[in-house]
Amino acid sequence: MSASSARRRRSSRRPPGAQFVYIGFDPAAPEAEAIVVPKDSAVKSVADLKGRKVALNKGSNVHYLLVKTLEKHGLKYGDIQPVFLPPADARAAFERGAVDAWVIWDPFLAAVEKQTGARILADGRGAVNNFAYYRPSAATASGIRR
Repeated sequence: MSASSARRRRSSRRPPGAQFVYIGFDPAAPEAEAIVVPKDSAVKSVADLKGRKVALNKGSNVHYLLVKTLEKHGLKYGDIQPVFLPPADARAAFERGAVDAWVIWDPFLAAVEKQTGARILADGRGAVNNFAYYRPSAATASGIRR
């Protein structure tokens, strides 16, 4: 199978019991997703997120990162105010101060760090593995032997 015959889709989470075919995966990259705050934020630790608005993409790998990181730091998910937004909308909300923190993955993470000076409160190290799987298109998958 050539790279052009398979549309690669990046996926980091699989719904329990779901059947899917993947053609490759990247090694664990827990540092490629993180909870960030604006460079001048009063939030200095994960514990400081209590009662704050945190933007994230619902049901994604960073949703899991947020839950696990909060637990690791003695907080419950209910201790924060989740704001479910796709990356582009979350970045806009983050930059205008409508949310206090943003949980995001690369390349959005690298971009917001470089372009705004955002600070990382915590990344996936010690909390999640963050694997990425590459799935072929449905047409290509139907021709793959299992």
